[in-house]
Amino acid sequence: DITVIYPKEELLKAREVYPELTLFFKLDTHWNYMGGYFGAQPLLKSLGIKTNNFSNISYEQINEPIFFWNGYDLARMLGLSDVLNKDINYHLYGYSNNRVTYEGDARNNVEDFNGVVKTKSSAEDNRKVFLARDSFGESITPYLAAEFSEIYSVHRASLTKSQIDAERPDIFIFEAVEREGLGGLNVENWAE
Repeated sequence: DITVIYPKEELLKAREVYPELTLFFKLDTHWNYMGGYFGAQPLLKSLGIKTNNFSNISYEQINEPIFFWNGYDLARMLGLSDVLNKDINYHLYGYSNNRVTYEGDARNNVEDFNGVVKTKSSAEDNRKVFLARDSFGESITPYLAAEFSEIYSVHRASLTKSQIDAERPDIFIFEAVEREGLGGLNVENWAE
């Protein structure tokens, strides 16, 4: 049994209801933390998690890329990183009352295709989550981490079966952006 979540409708609805919000960077091919929030909602719902209504959430607009090594990738591809260096991102508050801690060097490990990010939270849901992610997974991690007591997150490029076996997750999430097509599955290292 595999459940496929494709949050296109939720993102389009968010854009319609909240036209003042930016869900994707203009200078980067990724969604920002606001887009990650709306993208995570159907996944959380499919796992039986009830989240706070967006009207109860506060946010502040910031100019901060998701990936510091990458900056804003579209601006970088154009060779204009020095000029095009401000974009809209957000810090969201109140999406959960649970306290989340990141183990180790989360910032560098999330940006490193070989790095592992582990989170622990005060969430009552004790199901252990294994998140095999690409770069879009960084923007949904805060919202998943707030709802599950433990998450083990690794970039799909370095995912191995031994990691899955060692962690013994209750929930396995394989996050992939559609632009990679089936190539994003990269199952030769971990699937049987």
